[in-house]
Amino acid sequence: MSRAIRLDTDDIASAVEQFKQALESAKLADGKFSFTTTIGKADDKAMVIFAPLAWLKMQALISGFTSEVGWYCTARRSENEDDDTYFIDDILVYPQSVTGAYVDFDEAEVSEWIFANREDDRVFNIRAHGHSHVNMATTPSGTDKAHYKKILEGLTPDGFFIFMIWNKSGSSYCEIYDMKKNILFEDGDISMGIDGVENIGDFLADAKTRVKTKTYTQNKTAPNAWEAKKAEAEEEKKKLPAKSSSQKRYGKKEEKSYYGNYSWDDYEDGYWGGNYGLGGYYGSK
Repeated sequence: MSRAIRLDTDDIASAVEQFKQALESAKLADGKFSFTTTIGKADDKAMVIFAPLAWLKMQALISGFTSEVGWYCTARRSENEDDDTYFIDDILVYPQSVTGAYVDFDEAEVSEWIFANREDDRVFNIRAHGHSHVNMATTPSGTDKAHYKKILEGLTPDGFFIFMIWNKSGSSYCEIYDMKKNILFEDGDISMGIDGVENIGDFLADAKTRVKTKTYTQNKTAPNAWEAKKAEAEEEKKKLPAKSSSQKRYGKKEEKSYYGNYSWDDYEDGYWGGNYGLGGYYGSK
């Protein structure tokens, strides 16, 4: 829901009256008192329209970097003051240092960049800032909020500024602070569009009505190849003769010596078997 940025006389009088009523009805268990109220709620909605080239540049930055990346936008209001539509005409990338989760920039370096490009009118029409959160959620971080606050402190009484966060999945977060209209448009109040396309959300919703996800289900009535082989092996196992107790315990195997393909049983009646009992000791019985 959109909100007022500055308090007018009526807002202040209303807040004071609410505060007074809260004080008069308060019962203090620990000697402390807190008061919170929301002022200047409105149902106004805003629209942000991208020029096609600006949209393509922004999407190229989002998809082309595996790290976060930030950009400025040149932007303007609708010429109709009753129309809460804002137009983004171009994207400018400023000097910055980035990681997978952070965008950092030096204010002096950015100021030098603006001065070096002072003959380009675009740098004097910067009215929006965006950055990517790569594959993370687009919820503003504490650092983002601090950045917003710092920019707002420098806004003129008739200025405005748009803040945006995007990620690779196409999710976005947006806030618009319009000092002239004295209104903050929050994320839920704002729709995005491309010039020539009425609404991106409507376009995507319409596309989804014609794109179906194909699914596959396993036939539960017929066993698969693995189950058939397993059943066949179980049947063959039943045909084998039963093992004796000693075979079950020790198994039956032919023991070989490294002297040749003979077991100690081959010497059971010979010299080694008779004189040293090797056949009885080492033989497989």
